[in-house]
Amino acid sequence: MLNEIMAKLTKNEKLIGIGAVVVAVAWVLGLVITSGWYGSSGAQTTGLLAVAAAVAAVVVLYLKYAPNTNITWPAPLPVILLVLAGVTAVVALLGLFMAFTYDPCQGFCNIAGYPGPTKPITLYLAAVAVLVGGGLMVYAAYLSYQESAGTMGSTGGPGPAGPKGW
Repeated sequence: MLNEIMAKLTKNEKLIGIGAVVVAVAWVLGLVITSGWYGSSGAQTTGLLAVAAAVAAVVVLYLKYAPNTNITWPAPLPVILLVLAGVTAVVALLGLFMAFTYDPCQGFCNIAGYPGPTKPITLYLAAVAVLVGGGLMVYAAYLSYQESAGTMGSTGGPGPAGPKGW
């Protein structure tokens, strides 16, 4: 059944799925390879929200093509995917900012020459990877939105589309 759904996905929807996988894998790697710094910096919590939005986008894509489902969406599907991807990217960017600005000594590390603990580069790599996945999702969702906006209600001519016969 998964292969049938994958065959129905457009290239932009596949790219959204790839971005969601990158977000999830990067978040898990951030937990594993940063020795606790990912959680301490706050990037883990914001990253979890990014993962939740990415998973929600994948669930929306699954429900779109799942057999025997007839869902009335509250908004056009490209708009829903664009919002979910945007949330993913913005939250991932906040996580990256948190990783850069986290100071375990609260600004007092330099007193008396104490350099303080150094943050591992893996903290930044994990936060950037979550952001890259979110950015990939936003790019693909925006392209999908543009394609749908170009085909929905246009008359082919300049100006706003009006009712037929105007």
